[in-house]
Amino acid sequence: MTTTYTVTITNSFGSVAVLKITVEVKDDYYIIPNNIMTPNRDGINDFWVIQNIESYPDNEVLIYDRNGKVQYKTNNYNNRWDGTSNGKPLATGTYYYIIRFRNNTKAVFKGFISIVNQ
Repeated sequence: MTTTYTVTITNSFGSVAVLKITVEVKDDYYIIPNNIMTPNRDGINDFWVIQNIESYPDNEVLIYDRNGKVQYKTNNYNNRWDGTSNGKPLATGTYYYIIRFRNNTKAVFKGFISIVNQ
């Protein structure tokens, strides 16, 4: 989205300067998903954190196991997933995520997360 603003500046002598400023806002979708969880309730890595996800509230997050079965799915993710599926802790292992943004179907993030139960 690009917007042009016109700024008028007047000094104490009455001189006027008019400037046009163009601002281009890019959909950069800058997020950083953490790739490890240790959901043992010690206050460290107990939840899966995606840095900057709050800037993109119209998101969809899916977590899959190695067989491709969805273990967790939510919209408007808020960094509160604790490594459970249907209320039960997932086993130690590697899981895979997809993060989508409903207002931009081209912005898709894929990766893995390791859950380590201690």
